Amino acid sequence: MEKKNISQSKNTENFPLFILTIYIILKPFYLFPSGGMQIADIFLIVLFFSLIVSVKGIKIYDWATVLLLLLLFMTITIVSGLWTLITEDLRVLLPILFLLFNLILFLCVSHIVNTHPSAKKTILWAIIGSVLLQFILIPISSTPTFRQSLFFNNPNQLGYWSVLCATIFLFLVQEEKLNKYIYIMFTGVVMILAGLSLSKAAIVSIFLLYFIYYSNRPIVGILFLISIIGTFLFAGEIEQVSNVVDRLADLGSAGDDNASGRGYNRIWEWPEYAWLGNGEGALERFGEDHEIHSTMGTLFFSYGPIGLFIFLAIFIRFLAVKGFTSVIPFIPIFAYSLTHQGYRFSLFWLLLSLVSTYKYNQTSNTAEQRLKFN
Repeated sequence: MEKKNISQSKNTENFPLFILTIYIILKPFYLFPSGGMQIADIFLIVLFFSLIVSVKGIKIYDWATVLLLLLLFMTITIVSGLWTLITEDLRVLLPILFLLFNLILFLCVSHIVNTHPSAKKTILWAIIGSVLLQFILIPISSTPTFRQSLFFNNPNQLGYWSVLCATIFLFLVQEEKLNKYIYIMFTGVVMILAGLSLSKAAIVSIFLLYFIYYSNRPIVGILFLISIIGTFLFAGEIEQVSNVVDRLADLGSAGDDNASGRGYNRIWEWPEYAWLGNGEGALERFGEDHEIHSTMGTLFFSYGPIGLFIFLAIFIRFLAVKGFTSVIPFIPIFAYSLTHQGYRFSLFWLLLSLVSTYKYNQTSNTAEQRLKFN
């Protein structure tokens, strides 16, 4: 009877981690329009309530970060609520729901990582499994179009997801040992997926990501750079590789590769909105049909300097308390977010939660870390 109770207890403890794994693997499958619930989100709801009704509940370990996130949530709620009353447009309320869902993910991941000894390794393998699954399913998900979306609704989502998966992978592999052949395979596959999206921001960001993580290993970095150059030189006849080269060559010359094309012009053309915040949505106020394609630009224009400062304060605190190594993963993410709105994407919040659990020595830096292989 005692052994049975112990077994049941272990199953209960492993259940949230199992559900989180399913959530990560299913996240790339978009069956409904962007901005709405997807099949993976059902498992997030199950995960949240399974933790809430458990005996232990959800424990908060990084109160400082959580308080900043709650302050950001309050700011977005107040600004969105006021502008909903003014515009009588309920779409302005949607960012509240997006952030609420991502806060739930942040809290669940933080709790699981701090209470389950194998959580980080399991999340690492879930990311690997998710990326490999998308690669295996390319024959049935790809379409005869210039840019691929696979199971996402648009190519930029595939590109950003690839960057986030690579970032989470590299962050976790600093602690968890991994076979070098799996490491090499993952690197190749995730770059192929980013390349299929033909997202210039994603391709540049993922190159930047690996350059940063290889900066403390010059020989590996040089080999990595040579392999990229070699691919471009000798595989130029392969259509998709040729498309990637063409996209990168077009960087800065396309019609939307400028401040106006990404929507930044709204900030100086409508300054009376920017300083106090105007919420998101109801874009007809500005004679536009698309949001600002920038995380920082969106936060500043939609929620004012206060909203942007609260968001940045999270990373300033990471830098001050946890050291430079803790903010390295966000450098390529912010590079991508200069031309795309990326803070709503759920894997960004999973990464944020993982970094909030970061417990390395505060004085650690990149030069002191080494990728661990079996």
